[in-house]
This record gives sequence, C-alpha cells and structure tokens, in this order.
Amino acid sequence: MTIREHVPGSRQDGSPLPPVSVIMAVYNGERYLAEAVESVLGQSHEALELVIVDDGSTDRTRKILDSYAARDGRVRVISQSNAGQPASLNRALAEARNEWVAVLDADDICMPHRLEAQLRALRLEPSVRVLGASAFWTNEWGGTRGIRACGPKSVPEFERLAAGRDPIVIVHPTAMMHRPTILALGGYDEEFGPAADVELWSRVSDKYPVISLSEPLLYYRIHASSMSVTRYFEQRLLARFIRARQRARRRGLSQPTLE
Repeated sequence: MTIREHVPGSRQDGSPLPPVSVIMAVYNGERYLAEAVESVLGQSHEALELVIVDDGSTDRTRKILDSYAARDGRVRVISQSNAGQPASLNRALAEARNEWVAVLDADDICMPHRLEAQLRALRLEPSVRVLGASAFWTNEWGGTRGIRACGPKSVPEFERLAAGRDPIVIVHPTAMMHRPTILALGGYDEEFGPAADVELWSRVSDKYPVISLSEPLLYYRIHASSMSVTRYFEQRLLARFIRARQRARRRGLSQPTLE
C-alpha cells in the first residue's frame, strides 16, 4: 500500500485520530511567533499539545509565549539557555507526551487541516515513520513565491530513491515523526547544526520509509534572518558529508570524518 492523498471527510475506520504533539524551538522569534502559534491552536484536529522550547530568547518571545500558555492549556513553554535548534528540538521531543510529533518553525504557518491530513495519511501506511508535505514558499511579508515539494510520494518511490546515492530530504517544518522511533535512534545529532534534520532523515530512512505528501500543508517563510539563508553554504557542505556517511553505513564501512 502507498500513501494516498488526504480526502476531506474520509476515514478508514470509525476510531478517532490520535492526539499529537507539535514541537517548536524558538530564539528571538517575536516577529512571526504569534502567527505560528495561532496556526497550531486553530487546527481542525484539536487533540494536540504545543510544546515550545524558548532557547534563551532576549526579545519579547517569552512574554508572547506566556500569554498563549495562560489562555490555552494545550500550550507548554520550556525555557533554557541558548543551545541551538537541534538541542532545543531534542528537549521538546523528550518533553512531548504523544506518539506522533509534528515539527513547526517559529516563523512558519500551518494550514488549518495540516495535522488531520497527515494523521489520516499515516493511518493508510503504518510502515512510515516520518511524513512530510509540500509547502508554499513565502517572503517576510507573507507573499507566496512558489511551492517547495521534495521527498518521495509513495513507499515504492521511497524504496527506489533509498537504493540510490542521495539522501531522502523533506521540508523540515512539515515533518510528522513517530516519537518512539526518533528517540530510539537518538533524536537530532546536534553536531550537524542547520543540517541536523537531513542527517536524522538519513538514519530513519536506513530502516523505515520517509514519505512526503504532495499537498501543501505549510507556509514556509524565507527571510534574511532565516537559517536557510544565513547558513546556506554550511548546509550544502554538511549535506555532502551526510551522503558520504550514509553510503559508508550501507556498505559496512567506517564512518568518514568531515575533514
């Protein structure tokens, strides 16, 4: 069976969809944070918790988060000294309470049916352990600039790509992950910084399908201070390193070093 696209109102059985944890790491995100939080609290699938790690922010981020936590019991805020996004997401993964965990960046916006669509798709293909989606590219003012679509759209396509040389890549803030699987694999490798998501998908895809829906379920914001801009060349270099490590693992060879 392959992942089939979400059909509004469809359900394979009469059981309710499971609760989900949405995790977010934020550092000085006051400009876009409210839009991101409200896009989660307004989901059609209401059985959720929003676990936000404030990674040592020095702006109004904590004040904004506390106001949402006071109004909605589904919001949990965790503060820590600045440790970076991968460490913050690992903290959120450890604190989450549900089997399935959805990632969201503090400057992006979920479509209202994002969680419902992904949970329904996962119900159709239980072998999948990470499910992404396409996303609308937007600028800092929210203007749409195109669609970002990457990753295999079915298990057979995943199997073909996984047999090749390139790692499986999905849009990170669209990811819905099976929390027990991710924890068993050790979570994000913090040494990979802005490419920690790609490195994580490489380890997941060694054992389980990583799939992406073609339907856009996120507004993915690109702006001057976003990681995809400020650390673009570092991400490219690390992606080459991740490919080399995965090839070595699959051949039973020792892991290469970045040098």
